[in-house]
Amino acid sequence: MVPLSFLCAAVLLLVLWRELTESDLARRNGFMAAFVVLLTLHLLLIGARYGYALDWIRLIQPFTAALLAPFAYLAFRNPQAGSAARGRLWLHLIPLLVVTLAVVFAIGLQDVTLGIINIGYGLALVALGRQGLDGLSWARLNRISGVERALWVVALLLFLSGFTDVAIAIDFWVTGGEHTARIAGISSVIGIVGLCAIAVALHRSAKRQSAPQSSTSELSESAGTDDGATDEHVQLLTAVDELINTSRIHHDPDLNLNRLSRKLGVPARQVSIAINRVSGKSVSQYINERRIVDACALLETTDMPVTSIMLASGYNTKSNFNREFKRVTGTNPSSWRESKTKAD
Repeated sequence: MVPLSFLCAAVLLLVLWRELTESDLARRNGFMAAFVVLLTLHLLLIGARYGYALDWIRLIQPFTAALLAPFAYLAFRNPQAGSAARGRLWLHLIPLLVVTLAVVFAIGLQDVTLGIINIGYGLALVALGRQGLDGLSWARLNRISGVERALWVVALLLFLSGFTDVAIAIDFWVTGGEHTARIAGISSVIGIVGLCAIAVALHRSAKRQSAPQSSTSELSESAGTDDGATDEHVQLLTAVDELINTSRIHHDPDLNLNRLSRKLGVPARQVSIAINRVSGKSVSQYINERRIVDACALLETTDMPVTSIMLASGYNTKSNFNREFKRVTGTNPSSWRESKTKAD
């Protein structure tokens, strides 16, 4: 028999790694890479312990579990934070210390301690995710959707793990651990079903993002002012446009909200609010649409290969370029160029 946790680990690795490589997060974020590896290892340990009765694994399992939630949170909080934030990283070792103390002095509190830690960090990730780009201002604008999807996947996994730990703790208190293996198995089944549902949701989300939202002619016009927009918001968006037009900063594939705000000398949240209220778009949508407008101009007026235009417009992967191009124009770059050639 292959333990369900082994299958859960395989599905998890496939889903998460796909999202992380799509967002280019794993290659730039050591905390996230460590989290994925550690979580996969942890699920394999659970499968080996309860599937093959390797009881010695219980000596390792609490410590891998204690590191999972802090790694997950740090991966999304801001891996590019300044020295002050990096100096506070030691605070995230407190969960490991607390679990160690529980293992040594109060083994009966081990599982409930782990449950509280996972649920607490899960809530912290939800709070971060609800901020949208403001909470992920370090992420590259042309990959922000993949980062956000990965965040919600990880938050759900932390909640699942947390509630499982609490259930196991209650079982030990009530029955002495009689149902622990069954609880772990049920948790694995829920994890597999949940991950499959997440995979479907991610696929549908990607398809929705590919749906056309506006034509290139509409993008060149003003989107109109939102009721909540002020003169200051309009002036700030004008400053964003001037920065884009003069420095072509939107062609930088590594551009993020933090860097944009530093160039403008304005807090990141103010930039985000101004773009949203005046244009009705998120920062990532606004920047990517400017990139696609430039790409369309190159497609129509030059004979440059599509790959060269992709790179010149601020993209470094075909999948992301094609997805954004289709979202904006309703077709792919080659078909768009061909239609313009026939029209001429």
